Amino acid sequence: MTRKVIHDRSKCAGCGACVRACPEFWSMGRDGKAKLANAKKVKGRDELEINDEDLECNERAARVCRFNAITIT
Repeated sequence: MTRKVIHDRSKCAGCGACVRACPEFWSMGRDGKAKLANAKKVKGRDELEINDEDLECNERAARVCRFNAITIT
């Protein structure tokens, strides 16, 4: 089953917690905010479809985000 990771960069404070939790998918951008690898821009947010095997890593990133910038649907 595919899931969708949604990153609202406007909520991101650039703390890097998501990068430490899931470096396979998250890095810090030049603007000092987190960046979701291979994401597409949709309605001003970054979105990426993932498989079940990548869910755990991205769920960790969402859990550690104190600013609720990461959502998984």
